[in-house]
Amino acid sequence: MIEVKQLCGQLCLGLQGENLARVIYFDEASEWRDKFGEGTCELLHLRNGDTEPYPVKLDKEDGRWCWKITASDTAKVGDGKCELYYIVNDVVVKSKILTTNVLNSLGGEVL
Repeated sequence: MIEVKQLCGQLCLGLQGENLARVIYFDEASEWRDKFGEGTCELLHLRNGDTEPYPVKLDKEDGRWCWKITASDTAKVGDGKCELYYIVNDVVVKSKILTTNVLNSLGGEVL
């Protein structure tokens, strides 16, 4: 699995149709924990062309929150957005919006 790095608030999720080929670690969640206390993370993703965002399953590995990119996440080519929320005692104390991008595969739509 390839670890995706954030570049200027942008995340390349991979090629259309890829499944579990990439993982994104949200290091800012550790900074937020240090500032606001122990909490949890939630993520919403709005794919290119969608009208409503959907919740993304986040995992916690070695104390870091991560998003394992699935074929559903890469189903639509183009730019989208995701918003990461840090929640302490059922209150959102911090959030961050990032641009996402899915690239066309040479074979076109896989799904």
